[in-house]
Amino acid sequence: MVHRAEAVNVVSPAVISFPLQASNFWVNALWFMSLRLSLSTILLAVLAKQWIHQYLFLTLIGSSCNCYQIGRFRYKALKKWHVPLIIVLLSVLMHTALGLFFIGLVIYLYSLSTVMTAHMTIIASSAFGVYSVTSILPVFYVNCVYKMPLSIHSFAVFTLFAKNT
Repeated sequence: MVHRAEAVNVVSPAVISFPLQASNFWVNALWFMSLRLSLSTILLAVLAKQWIHQYLFLTLIGSSCNCYQIGRFRYKALKKWHVPLIIVLLSVLMHTALGLFFIGLVIYLYSLSTVMTAHMTIIASSAFGVYSVTSILPVFYVNCVYKMPLSIHSFAVFTLFAKNT
């Protein structure tokens, strides 16, 4: 048996380089931020559900007077530890993640096709427009049914600003 050595050109992985385009960087950065925010929101939602479950479970044990006292104590604790604010922030985090994803999608599609980019930009802009209008309307109309936690805080900022001017 004869072995002969043949020269094999092996290219090291460090030698192969792909040019990093700015659009690729931004798409990946935006999508990973969106993913991280989405997963963090899910984790916080599960934790908040467990906190609320403990609140409800512990208030149903004992007599009605005892249940009231325990419930009141737990309610004050939930407010002291800002659980309602955390629950409000869940929707803000999810909305931010969705916005980052759409921005990354538009940047990604721009490198592929301007027609697809135009269509996606119109869809994303329309969704953002509806979101913005439904967030702002409750600030100006008290009886508006589109109230969200963000619009309630916007109303508070608006009234504070209106008083100072």
